[in-house]
Amino acid sequence: MNKRMTIMGIALLVVFGGIIAFNLIKTIMIKQFF
Repeated sequence: MNKRMTIMGIALLVVFGGIIAFNLIKTIMIKQFF
């Protein structure tokens, strides 16, 4: 396993995880307010 590839994979996971978490929080907030 290449070190650069590992760093890229972790970065992608962090980015996708952040997007998914943001969408989940947004939907929860919308459901609470309406």
